Amino acid sequence: MQNQRGLEIITLGDFQVRCGGKILTHDANRAYRLWELFKYLLTNREQGVLPEVLVETLWPEQEYADPKSAVRTLVYRLRQMLDGGCGERKNHYISFEQGCYRWNTGAHYYLDAQEFEELCQRAQGLVREKPEEAITLLQRAMSLYKGEYLPETAFSEWVLPQRHYYRRLYLEGVVTLAGLLKDARRYDEIINLCEEAIRIEPFEEELHIPFLEALLAKGRKKQALTHYQYITAALYRELGVKPSQALRHIYRLIQAEDSVAAAQDLSLVQEGLQGASEEKEGAFYCEPPIFRSIYKLESRRAERRGEEVALCLLTLGGEKGVLPLPELQEAMDHLQAVLLACLRKGDVVTRWNESQFLVLLDTVNLHQAQKVLQRVESSFWGTWGQNEGRLSLNSKIQPVLPVPPSAQ
Repeated sequence: MQNQRGLEIITLGDFQVRCGGKILTHDANRAYRLWELFKYLLTNREQGVLPEVLVETLWPEQEYADPKSAVRTLVYRLRQMLDGGCGERKNHYISFEQGCYRWNTGAHYYLDAQEFEELCQRAQGLVREKPEEAITLLQRAMSLYKGEYLPETAFSEWVLPQRHYYRRLYLEGVVTLAGLLKDARRYDEIINLCEEAIRIEPFEEELHIPFLEALLAKGRKKQALTHYQYITAALYRELGVKPSQALRHIYRLIQAEDSVAAAQDLSLVQEGLQGASEEKEGAFYCEPPIFRSIYKLESRRAERRGEEVALCLLTLGGEKGVLPLPELQEAMDHLQAVLLACLRKGDVVTRWNESQFLVLLDTVNLHQAQKVLQRVESSFWGTWGQNEGRLSLNSKIQPVLPVPPSAQ
């Protein structure tokens, strides 16, 4: 528990040191080295640290003729700031033993990360035998975690192990607490818990699953569907990750809620198939797995009807080798916009990989397809507006091949 006579140290989601209502870190930038030393000793509070290690770890770009003297001066100034403000004259917050500096764990102080860890550990021991007590402890623990450990020290490698440790405790705690609340049918609390957790860790899929389940349990199907669409798109856009089996199962549960009513009304089925956001003009864009299925369907149709369907491959690259990824991404986005604007409704487009598009041109022969691609290339170069010398656009055309008997 917090001791009012000592330091109150906040490290989760923010860094602040208070004592008796006074914020000692109010002007932390002016005492940057002192607070870096403070954070390092606090993070490694279970062990002593040699002065040479402190200098090498915290300020590797600096050269000190006498590292021991430099650290001794910083420690003296830090002690004056901490001990003087909190009346801890007899027992310094920073001690010196056997040539090493260490954080004095026997001094009067409150550390949010330490309480967070202790609450999580106590709760895990009560999950099976005393779930209600575990819920209370985990709720207290989760309320302490406001974000990453020492977030302003983002580029210091020494903080990463402890930061990952507290983050893992938090994610495990949220999932465990959500499970306990689900057993108790306390769905509103699950929703509140997960909303806060998702704000802190937006791309952790395991936080979205109990959130979606709780929404469905409360009958908030529309919100569940909207959130599912949001998170699956965000995971793919930011991390290149497709929905897991668990997330797809949630989607099937959402669909199942409508299946009984929709089965009695074919118009509702068609509305669901069309989707509200379907574009009315231009080509149809889809992901590669869907494109592959459409390709197989078009191959069968072309063979049965005796019609031609052209498959086109468009490749972007650099005139003198590989194009830098940001520039290639920008060019691919531009080419996609041109393709969707220039092609017809019946044509299908997919981004096959990071530098190529595949296009299915419906009911056109190879000569007509060549003209279509010439129009696309002309529109691309006419609207690109950047240095064309660094970029190349190549295209190839083939008729769609019949589906082999083994694949039918």
